[in-house]
Amino acid sequence: MLSKLFKVFIMLLLVVGFSSYSIHTANAATKVMWGKTELKLGQIGKVTILSDTTLVKLESNGSLSNVRKMKKGEEYRVYSFKSNHGGLYGVGGGSYVQKSAKVKYETPSKSKLALLQHGSTNQNASLTTEDVIKKFKDDGLEVGGTFDLDNREFGNTRIEGKRILIPSLGEDAGGRLFLFKNEKDLAQAKSYYDELGNAGPIFYSHTHQKGNFLLQMNGDMSDSNFKRYADSMDSLK
Repeated sequence: MLSKLFKVFIMLLLVVGFSSYSIHTANAATKVMWGKTELKLGQIGKVTILSDTTLVKLESNGSLSNVRKMKKGEEYRVYSFKSNHGGLYGVGGGSYVQKSAKVKYETPSKSKLALLQHGSTNQNASLTTEDVIKKFKDDGLEVGGTFDLDNREFGNTRIEGKRILIPSLGEDAGGRLFLFKNEKDLAQAKSYYDELGNAGPIFYSHTHQKGNFLLQMNGDMSDSNFKRYADSMDSLK
């Protein structure tokens, strides 16, 4: 009897442990980093301290009182904005950073917000198409103009879509870079390009997948050159 109860107890521990692990993993997967801080729901932007300044509180009579010093290089989430005293960025807890040349205010990109809202399970969830394109440039690969793709190109299934021009391939030639919501939607898009290439050489294009990213390039690009783009994308962490 005791042996049977012990087995039940062990099974319960395993179930609880697995559930806790699954919840922890899911929460970790939706973590979206933005610079030094994690992007949170309800956050409207962030301030970066460019020069030492003071964190302040807005008193009931409308005056400001000092809280503490803020050091150069620190970043703070912003949840609200008030026009008082030339502009106050609300950083939570009733504290504010005063708008000035000592601070830099930024708003999150649409892609960062989309990643946060969709809760992508991709291990590279905090990366965007801009990060991939920057990696191409850092690795010395040719990148001309880039611009957002029309929603007609897999718009309901992707988070982002970028057109990448490669001038050496000709005018308005190059490829596309997509960030999809999940691998199933990515696989369908990749299959579309791969099957199109089977219709004839003129329709052929290169494709490469990393996580939920899909890179598609004009078939006029050599295999060896496309491999450089693929390797660059794969090395991004």
